[in-house]
Amino acid sequence: MDGLTEIGIIWRGELVRALQSGRAVVLLLLFLLFTALLLGITGVASYTATESQGRKFDEEIEKSPFKDDLDPKKVAEQRAKSTNTSGFKKLAITTLFAEDDTALAEMLLALPFMLLIVFKLTLIFLPLFITLIGFDQISGEISTKSIRYLAVRVRRSSLVVGKFLAQTSVLGLLTFVCVAMMIGVSLFVDPDFTAGKAAGTFVKLWLVAVVFSIAYMALASMCSSMFKQPAVSLVLNMIILFLIWAVALVGNIFQIPGQAVSGMSLSSYKTESVVAYARYLSVWNYAPDLIHPSWQRFTAAGAAHLGFAMVFLAASYLVLRTRDV
Repeated sequence: MDGLTEIGIIWRGELVRALQSGRAVVLLLLFLLFTALLLGITGVASYTATESQGRKFDEEIEKSPFKDDLDPKKVAEQRAKSTNTSGFKKLAITTLFAEDDTALAEMLLALPFMLLIVFKLTLIFLPLFITLIGFDQISGEISTKSIRYLAVRVRRSSLVVGKFLAQTSVLGLLTFVCVAMMIGVSLFVDPDFTAGKAAGTFVKLWLVAVVFSIAYMALASMCSSMFKQPAVSLVLNMIILFLIWAVALVGNIFQIPGQAVSGMSLSSYKTESVVAYARYLSVWNYAPDLIHPSWQRFTAAGAAHLGFAMVFLAASYLVLRTRDV
């Protein structure tokens, strides 16, 4: 039996088992509840801010001694302008997400602000959900010694890759449902977000979520292969996740020496230091470019995530190959 056939058999078997397990359903519900909570909080905050501005404008009109002489049409236009949050949206996107990247800022401005915020927050917490999905994909088999029945029949590399692909497939279905819910809510609350835009945005965001998840699922495979106890694998996975975030954070606190930046961006306030190069050692550093409109930037970021995934999977295979199961 060749390697691809072995991988296919393991992938199908693990995928069926994962979809039939209660954990897949529980994690899907948790992720949906988390997404719904973010959508609700963001929506309520946006609605409250708009209504507050509207009430303030109405009170000013009521106090005006010339209110009876005002043109109702012009008053309505002024009210619409006073409750328009496009200026705040542009400032927030330029400062927090795009800095001095004009192309990225224009692309993000075309998205509903609520969708952008919720999707960004979802990506921050997605690695934690990935850890909960895959922390015992190998250590669970080792702890019950059931892996012995597989290890004598298939290559250990096929075992690692097959389980990884099965868990990634489950995650792909989970993110499909959650991104669809984000798009559906945004389509309902934002009249400027048309069905055509929604379809293209859905494909883009789902692809971003899947590519983003590959490296972290491979990390879960590596941690799961290192210990017999799933709980220890889970703790190690969490520790490495925080190290990944910390390295990216420290690297981005400083500015790369000699790097040209706009005087209006946050980067202009950072101190130049060689410590900034540490960001390239963290897969988290490459995530922002996954949503960039330039296919070159997206491809480079995707290749970085794939590269980290291959390193983690290779480490998983080497550990599993050398250990007695």
